[in-house]
Amino acid sequence: MSSTTDQDQTPTPPANVQEILNEFAAGYVDSGRVTELSDPSRDQVRSFVTIWPTLPVATRRDVIREMKRQSDEDLDVGFHRFFRQVIADEDDEVRALAIRALWEDDTRSFLFELSELANVEESAAVQEAIALSMESFSYQVELDELDEESAARTQKALFHLLDNGRNWMVKRRALESASYMSRNQRVKDAIQYFYESDFEQECAGALIAMGRNLDPEWFPLVRRELKNEDPDIRCEAARAAGEFGDAAVIDELARMIDDEDEEIREVSVRSIGQIGGRKAIETLRYLETRADDELKPVVREAIEEAEFVAESTGLEE
Repeated sequence: MSSTTDQDQTPTPPANVQEILNEFAAGYVDSGRVTELSDPSRDQVRSFVTIWPTLPVATRRDVIREMKRQSDEDLDVGFHRFFRQVIADEDDEVRALAIRALWEDDTRSFLFELSELANVEESAAVQEAIALSMESFSYQVELDELDEESAARTQKALFHLLDNGRNWMVKRRALESASYMSRNQRVKDAIQYFYESDFEQECAGALIAMGRNLDPEWFPLVRRELKNEDPDIRCEAARAAGEFGDAAVIDELARMIDDEDEEIREVSVRSIGQIGGRKAIETLRYLETRADDELKPVVREAIEEAEFVAESTGLEE
């Protein structure tokens, strides 16, 4: 005999969007009530769109921030439909948060929205969010996975931000995202330009771009910057070295285990694991004997990755 009661079988009524948003407007954004808004129906989205503009700016920021936090931490919640609705919000912070929260959206419609926004957006924070979100589309351009119009929109939007970004960070993010397009000479010219900059953060961005672009001409520059005095540049050089996957740089990366910067030590170890092969495995096993307690788990993870690379590629050297 089943112990399930009729009450147990009663479906949970859909969340009352108006009621919940009015509660938020009263002064407190409760995380549990935000969760109730997950996976909204079309009717709930319509209600949301009607009420949302009437909420105070501070409330709108708090709600989107909490939705983004929950989306980042829990795959079972979904606020995608709400994020898409507030991309055009009047507040810069809300727009930027929503765009960042949509980083997994690789639909053509989202690409078209981003490309249109890139041409008119004046907020640096939103421009940066757009540049970051365009990364996946740039990668698809490289793989020839986008239709001609979509590819053209991706390039135009990123180049517009590269040329007209409100600050250096927007331009750097645009370069980093565009750098996947390895066959585009304008991308290569921009990487070279940033690399030759006297501003360390632009040079660091160029190294990230080199590790994504993977043109062989960049490898000697990446290798040289492993000894740069600036820790940000050393760190990005170590990261890029792993992307190139050239075992010739393993010894140099191994010596960076003694770097004074903790992040550089971890990145160098992970890059050796990413390169993979027999030499990487042997080097990492030696480094494990020298690593402190905080670095040892990173070294063990790198050994597992190096072994996987060796097995999957048949790489023995």
